[in-house]
Amino acid sequence: MYAKCGALTNSRKQFELITSRDHVSWNAIIVGYVQEEEEEEAFCLFRRMMSEGISPDEVSLASILSATANLQDLFKGTQVHCFLVKYGLERALYAGGSLIDFYCKCGIIGAATEVFSCMTERSVACTNALIAGYAQVNSVEAVNIFQNMLVCGMRPSEVTFATLLESCTRDTNLHFGRQIHCFILKLGLAHHDEFIAVSLLGMYMNAQSMRDANVFFSELPYPKSTIIWTAMISGSIQNDCCENALLWYRKMCHHNAMPDQATFASVLRACSMLASLEDGRKMHSLIFRTAYNEDELIGSALVDMYAKCGDVRSSAQIFGEMVSKKDVISWNSIIVGYAKNGYAENALKIFEEMNQARVKPDEVTFLGVLTACNHAGMVTEGQKIFDNMIHRYGVRPRVDHCACMIDLFGRWGFLREAEELIANLDIEPDAMIWATYLGACRLQGDDIRGQYAAEKLIQLEPQNSSPYVLLSNIYAASGNWEGVNSVRTKMQERGVKKFPGCSWRS
Repeated sequence: MYAKCGALTNSRKQFELITSRDHVSWNAIIVGYVQEEEEEEAFCLFRRMMSEGISPDEVSLASILSATANLQDLFKGTQVHCFLVKYGLERALYAGGSLIDFYCKCGIIGAATEVFSCMTERSVACTNALIAGYAQVNSVEAVNIFQNMLVCGMRPSEVTFATLLESCTRDTNLHFGRQIHCFILKLGLAHHDEFIAVSLLGMYMNAQSMRDANVFFSELPYPKSTIIWTAMISGSIQNDCCENALLWYRKMCHHNAMPDQATFASVLRACSMLASLEDGRKMHSLIFRTAYNEDELIGSALVDMYAKCGDVRSSAQIFGEMVSKKDVISWNSIIVGYAKNGYAENALKIFEEMNQARVKPDEVTFLGVLTACNHAGMVTEGQKIFDNMIHRYGVRPRVDHCACMIDLFGRWGFLREAEELIANLDIEPDAMIWATYLGACRLQGDDIRGQYAAEKLIQLEPQNSSPYVLLSNIYAASGNWEGVNSVRTKMQERGVKKFPGCSWRS
């Protein structure tokens, strides 16, 4: 009872009072620690059980397998598999299902399939575990297992359908998703199971099929739950329909559905993306009168909303008033807000405070700080932060970090440093890198470097007219009319059309 209520301290005290422990008491305490994600202590108890002469049974081994699956610890998991073989339990229903789940979570789908094929009896849970494994890598194979499940006379559960829909969502496989939707309708689950309804909405939203999502949503009976309404709001934002997201929120309130943490966070994100300060302030006023006023996620969303709407003072005030522990998202929101609104020194100051608070910065943090350096022309500081990002914090630069540094160098006349950075990149320079470098070369009037960057950009994006036009302008500026004609000929041969507003002559 204590373990299932999450009171592990009380559960452990009671366990230690038992003078003669059997499988039931050992399994109860081990399962309790596994469920509370205290996997290491569960392992300690498992070893202690064996040292006291109690041989593990199917429940013990299945529970420990769940722990190894959570940790994705292949070494410990294979040891437990050996125990299952030793005690003749590898084909048992409960243990076999846990073994399949373990191998799937470790990404060894072949081993999971082999365990599944050797089982003399298979349950829906076992089959779901294998479907979930394949859903991560191959939606077609996941559907094949589902079809075999039906042939064997098994009735799929809500978890089966949710897993399949997640697979279709990941692969944006709308065709399979619609087929599964039809099957769900036949079983009468689509409009009466919230779990499946949210999965269907997510699948359609991810496939950018807003029409299907809207039709399905309209068919759901009232009253619709907060989770369903929030799924429509967040899905609309995901498809860049932020105004629709606000409309869905107003309809939600009209139907007396109470918003929760996820709803508020989604609506605030819509306000951020629309830069709608008025709507954002209304949301803040409403949140202030709810229990979510001091919520960490909501606090971060408010900081982000005010910053993106240009109200940096309110953003900083919310950040300073956050009572709960600030996570990396909160710190990032205020840093990026300062950086994009031209308060470079404030952004760097907050970054230093973040370090003092021992919150580890991530990729977003460094992009914000580098952006601040770029806007303020802090070349030396930017170079130092970029180097520390790699060597001190172990964060590998993405393309946008590198592009930001190239822009910083180029904008302030350090083209040679920008060129060296490109040459020493661990990643292959893409169109963003060369376009940024090309812009810097044009700004500094360096035609030779600009010509090289434009040619690289043309190789990567042969149908994009912009680099052709820019290269032509560079040739024209230096009086190289033969080069201008050569660029025009290439465009004609490749069928590239110049967008209106671009000039052949600089």
